[in-house]
Amino acid sequence: MKIMQICFSQILNSAGGAVKVFCNMSNYLCKEHDVVNVYADAMEGVLFYKLDRKAIVINLFDNRKFKFPFYIKLKHECIKNLNKFRFRLELPREIYFKNACLKKLKKHISLMNPDVVICYEPRAMMALAEVGYPLDRVVVMLHMDPVKVFEYLSAKQESILRKVRYVQVLLNSYKSFLQEKGFTNVVCIGNVVPKYEDIDLATRENIIIHSGRLDKKHKRQHLLIEAFGRIAVRYPEWKIELYGGDSTPVTYEKELKHCIKINNLENQVFLKGITNNMEAELKKSSIFAFPSAYEGFPLAMTEAMACGLPVIGFNSTPAVNELIVNGSNGILCDESIDALANALEELIQDESKRILYGKQAKKDMKEYFAEKIYAEWDCLIENVLQENK
Repeated sequence: MKIMQICFSQILNSAGGAVKVFCNMSNYLCKEHDVVNVYADAMEGVLFYKLDRKAIVINLFDNRKFKFPFYIKLKHECIKNLNKFRFRLELPREIYFKNACLKKLKKHISLMNPDVVICYEPRAMMALAEVGYPLDRVVVMLHMDPVKVFEYLSAKQESILRKVRYVQVLLNSYKSFLQEKGFTNVVCIGNVVPKYEDIDLATRENIIIHSGRLDKKHKRQHLLIEAFGRIAVRYPEWKIELYGGDSTPVTYEKELKHCIKINNLENQVFLKGITNNMEAELKKSSIFAFPSAYEGFPLAMTEAMACGLPVIGFNSTPAVNELIVNGSNGILCDESIDALANALEELIQDESKRILYGKQAKKDMKEYFAEKIYAEWDCLIENVLQENK
């Protein structure tokens, strides 16, 4: 079978969750199928995750720079503001970006004539629709909570989304949300979570770990630093290690360093950057803290759970508040610095609770091991093929 994956999000130099899914999915599909991976990235760089040598990789912006004209940026902001009043117009930057890809995308679709196309976001889906590829052979992934997706989805995009063969979501609550909106083409398949060997608890250190892109509005690492600052003086033997790069805004890393300094945490909180061996860092840590504002299916957190770490997150954060079962595999606390500080202190003080929650977290992640998730994808792809014979 010929399968094409299309991702219009940033691919190069990114260690994000969508890129990881993109590469891992390609590597799995290459075992049985002919796979072409199409992306559109004007940046110079490399893929953070390795791809199977059998996979074909095509960058629609290869060897040319891509920039949005000023008038498009201006128009985009105007339409964006109108959409706050529920106009639901397609955003100019989305249209311009999509149109820049159409000619080369149409060429590669024609050359390959894929049996199934997997789109990683609505923008890629819209480009595919405009080049005339049959929508009943398309699977669209929604990597975020659909409530969040629909804040930006235009009426035209929603109309196309209803016509594709399948919309894949990551949690059952997301499926319910779309079904309540009248979608009949929704299937729930979670992300793959790695299977890790059991860990010797004696190797654990007094480390609270976090991983994720440095992002002030999304991942909000500053909340973790401020919360730890409330209790750190009582636990000088404990430290926080923050893994992640790609600071958004670009000044956020400086803000985090300032936050560490004003809370007198220079000897307890460390920005570690990006690592190629997150597993080793998780296995030596004792607590995973995740003050994110929103998520689709947080790979960083679920990988920590698969390593047997108890997890802390906010009870208001989508996905986090479903994957963490309060008092079973971790702690869900109110969205405040004080509540986060209390949750950290609760686990710091109680090793037996850390062990108990960690064991349950590891057990809960079995539902997302590769053999189960990819079997569901195999079934989905086969259904698309059979329904189009």
